[in-house]
Amino acid sequence: MKKALIIGAVVIVAVGVVGVRLVTGQTDVAEAEAARRSLLGLAARDVTDADVAGDATLSRGVGVIVTAVQAYGLAEAAGVLSGDLITAVGGLPVPTEADYRTALDAGLAAGAVTFAVRRGGANLDLRVAPDLAVMYNNLGIAYVKDDRADVAKTAFTRALELEPEFSEAHYNLGNLHAAAGDRAAAAAAFTAAVEHNEGFREARYRLAEMHAEAGSYELALTELKRAAGLDPEATAERGLRPVETVLATRGDIQREITTSGTIEAVADVSVYAKMPGRVEDILVDEGMRVGVDDVVAILEHEELELQALQASAAALAAAAAHEQVHALAEVRVRAQAAQAAAGLQAAEAALKLVQDLAETRAHSQTDQAEAGLAVIQANLAKLRRGLRDEERAQIRAGLAQAVAAREDASRNAERMQTLFDNGAISKQTLDSAGTLLDVAKAQDRAAREQLAMAENGSREEDISSLEAQVRQAEAGVMVARKQADSQTWESDIAMAAAQVEQARAGDTTARSLVDAKSWEAEITAASAAVTQAEASLALAEKRLDDAFIKAPIAGTIARRSVDPGDMANPAAPILDIVQMDTVRATVRVLEADLADLAVGGPAGVLLQTLPSAVAASISRISPTVDSASRTAEVEIEMSNADGAARPGMFARVSFPIDVRRNAILLPRDTVVQGSAGDGAYVYAVSNGRARRAPVEQGLTNGGSVQVIAGVDAGVEVVYSGRQSLREGDFVKVVRRVDAW
Repeated sequence: MKKALIIGAVVIVAVGVVGVRLVTGQTDVAEAEAARRSLLGLAARDVTDADVAGDATLSRGVGVIVTAVQAYGLAEAAGVLSGDLITAVGGLPVPTEADYRTALDAGLAAGAVTFAVRRGGANLDLRVAPDLAVMYNNLGIAYVKDDRADVAKTAFTRALELEPEFSEAHYNLGNLHAAAGDRAAAAAAFTAAVEHNEGFREARYRLAEMHAEAGSYELALTELKRAAGLDPEATAERGLRPVETVLATRGDIQREITTSGTIEAVADVSVYAKMPGRVEDILVDEGMRVGVDDVVAILEHEELELQALQASAAALAAAAAHEQVHALAEVRVRAQAAQAAAGLQAAEAALKLVQDLAETRAHSQTDQAEAGLAVIQANLAKLRRGLRDEERAQIRAGLAQAVAAREDASRNAERMQTLFDNGAISKQTLDSAGTLLDVAKAQDRAAREQLAMAENGSREEDISSLEAQVRQAEAGVMVARKQADSQTWESDIAMAAAQVEQARAGDTTARSLVDAKSWEAEITAASAAVTQAEASLALAEKRLDDAFIKAPIAGTIARRSVDPGDMANPAAPILDIVQMDTVRATVRVLEADLADLAVGGPAGVLLQTLPSAVAASISRISPTVDSASRTAEVEIEMSNADGAARPGMFARVSFPIDVRRNAILLPRDTVVQGSAGDGAYVYAVSNGRARRAPVEQGLTNGGSVQVIAGVDAGVEVVYSGRQSLREGDFVKVVRRVDAW
């Protein structure tokens, strides 16, 4: 009878044995099985046209829909529900199931998975920290449901290798041994389960069943009593569960959009030579910092220096010429005008002189020549017959007349020479004046000789000489008559008049230049020459300056492409400079989250090289959304004065959306997601026992969760060791976690 009662009790409680239950919602069996086989206990699929037709907020390519969640699985523990829309995993958009699996694998490899979930119009951030032991245990449960006991046994064994004190895995392994008829192995597994968790009632009931089937009724009864809590002393001695705890604290928490991108330099500039040339020197190397206009390279420039010196000299000469023109041009033009006026006056005077001397002088010269001839002829006749005293006096008077005639002819010849030099008379008139001067000189000599013969007595040779003088005087008379008959004075007057007209034209031109202020044009031309010379100098100096290649921006030398001696090509960069005092990252954000962002809004950037996130701000939001991924580009900028961020680095970017101040916070791993309808709860430690405390969750961020209700600040909550913890279990706090 006692045996039957024990067996009956075992049978009654056996219905509570831990097994596999699926929170499937409205899903089919295949999806439920997919969830069971998933290490996270989660099945998902692409959004279909039917989904879009049934929910106006959905669109294809926006994410994947959760179709099944395994009870007690990691996904359920993280708060994932069937019907949730997963839009991103680990900050990466998952528009398709293939993208979801790729991102999930990356998260599992990193040791944690973060889900961006849309549920009922709200956006949630859920985090799963995979526990491989739990995952293998859940996998074994799934294989038990598939009647694959051998594979399930391997999974449970692997879970125990990872966590030897995992009481639930011991319990599930015991069930496999019991089903296979190996009561001893089953009893050993159930014993291990209760040793590691004194409050594990289901394991005690199964252990009691194994003892009863083996005929050990006393042992079976003892286990039943312990399961019913009738032996608290034994529990106090052997049932203390080692746990780690944490105190609920107050702090700030925020809901945020998380995504990822790549660090880029705000400015990445290639430096080119402006002209071809051989590189003389490179003053920088990769990694060096430079300022704006710092010289980074020098081309050969000796010839350019000489060209600049030449242009400088030309500019100085042009400037000096300009100063001279500016100072003397007006004076010179006015002097030329005065000179032209004087020339006109001289030409007019010459014309008047020619007119005065012309015909009168010609006839007087003829009369003078004839008179001189008559005197010589008379003197010759007197010498032949002998002279009286009064005739000698007449010869003396003739000499005086000849001297006067010679002097007058000499003065006339000088005036004719002046007029000829000024272009007032012809060469013929000048020659005639010279001939008349010669005749006058000859008559003067003849008169002197006649006087000498008259006073000293004449000889035969003297008479012959006087006869020759008569002939010469006759020739002079003929020349004078010919000149008078030819009327050369008319051509001389015409020539002098032409000189007057020419001088008048020159005077008119000179006056016009004065009236027009022609010197101003000369000054303008000189100014233009100065401008041209200065432009040539500026061009030469610029070419010389271009030989000294300068940094267009302040930054760091990222690449150097030439060495001294190389030929610089204006089509190829010699250096690349990146400006990294400020860096940026471009990320993609789901269209549903764009309304929460604004240019200038805050952001946080986490790099692998930095211990904590760095403050940043939104600098640009793309006005368009990609139709395939339903995301838009968002650009953020952050200060990088210490140079810790480098272009090409992976950056995890977060945008705070909802900030809660002075909220009650707990580690997310302390919260247990109950089965359907049970809600979330934590195990609070009170008087050495674990007490189940239902909690209402608020925002989640990273490893923290806000507790709106259920736990106050300062309450001690189980952090580690809660896998098989039950209400009322005795616990031993082995460590209190201060930070998470």
